[in-house]
Amino acid sequence: MILIIMIFLVGTVSYSVAKSVVSQEVKASMTDTVSAKGSYLELGLQQVDNQMLEIISMEECAAYYLNPKLDVSALTKEQTTAKGEVSSKILSLKSISDFVYHVYLISDVATGLTTTPVTLGMGTYEEFIASAEGQQIDASSDKWGYLGRHPFLEQAVYQEDDKFNSSDYAISMWRKVNMKTNMILVVDIDKSTVYNALAELDNGEGSYAAFVAPDGNETVYCGGGTQEEAPSFSQMEAYRQAIEAEAADGYREIRFQGRPYVFAYSRIGSTGAMLITLVPTSQFLGNTGSIQTITYLMVLVALVIAVAMCIFLSGTLSRGVTEITRPLDKVSRGDFTAQVTLKRKDEFGQIARSLSHMITSMKALIQEVQSVVWTVQQTSGQVGSSTQQLMESSDRILGAIDEIDRGVSLQAEDAQDCVVANVKSKCEKI
Repeated sequence: MILIIMIFLVGTVSYSVAKSVVSQEVKASMTDTVSAKGSYLELGLQQVDNQMLEIISMEECAAYYLNPKLDVSALTKEQTTAKGEVSSKILSLKSISDFVYHVYLISDVATGLTTTPVTLGMGTYEEFIASAEGQQIDASSDKWGYLGRHPFLEQAVYQEDDKFNSSDYAISMWRKVNMKTNMILVVDIDKSTVYNALAELDNGEGSYAAFVAPDGNETVYCGGGTQEEAPSFSQMEAYRQAIEAEAADGYREIRFQGRPYVFAYSRIGSTGAMLITLVPTSQFLGNTGSIQTITYLMVLVALVIAVAMCIFLSGTLSRGVTEITRPLDKVSRGDFTAQVTLKRKDEFGQIARSLSHMITSMKALIQEVQSVVWTVQQTSGQVGSSTQQLMESSDRILGAIDEIDRGVSLQAEDAQDCVVANVKSKCEKI
């Protein structure tokens, strides 16, 4: 029983240790995977930003959009050629990078350029600056940044062509130039590219992967065909804690929909965006569950084997004890002809051989004692006969002594009588 309890304890401890180790390793692996995918997205965004910087740095862009003396009603051949070069460069961005969804170039001195059907007229810059996102860009001290959404541009495209989809982007990158003229370049990042990256973080049913822009705009992938409604990551306490955390990546254990989950995150460079995976612990602790099952099965098998061994050993011990005690019982009643004939090679066999030797020795000893007793009896008989003869001789001697004593007494009396008679006779003669 102690062995069974020990096996159970070892199994339980092994399961607990395995569960802890697997949990820690999986969490670390999740964090590393999310971090690696975040680095991939950061690299893609960096490549797009390099293309944006290249466009703004083009001599053709300076000659047309950054020219304070530009007269759109009387363009020179060089200015027309410059606009065409900038337009070609912008249109080529989608073929250069899978990350590019749509591009908008807005200027306060010329009509803008875009990959959408909308026409960015002369007054578009002022209208855009008046919008919430335009004010955010205009008020920024940086020359570049990120937006989650830009409703103004989406609405402008929708008014131009209500069947054209311009809202399928995960985040927008912007760069601005404020010199003698003002220009803003906005590039939307293709949501499908980000979504495909999130799909590679699929951790099975019940898991989620999300790309959260700085303003809370979310692109969410539901793993394993999850039918449940996706959570709002930007509203989670774990998300706010991750934003405030010093570490660029990490994980937290949370409860979501009443179940334990692991919330792993990685910040995407300096974009302010965050890549997140939300995985139920049951997904990666399933393997440890099999360890627990195997452990319990082993304990059950050990229990069955132990019970069988106990029954077997109990029967073996019982038979051994019976085969030893039966002849010993005969010996206790004085039957030294009994023999312990236990032909075993275990400890019972050794005891049986020792007892057989002891019974044989006792039998020989008793025979010797009997021989000595018989000898003593014989000797006692002879001593008794001699004693009887001695006593009879003593009695005869005593009789003889009595007779002598009586004879002496008679002789004394006779002598006395003689003396008296003699004296009397002499006296009479006198």
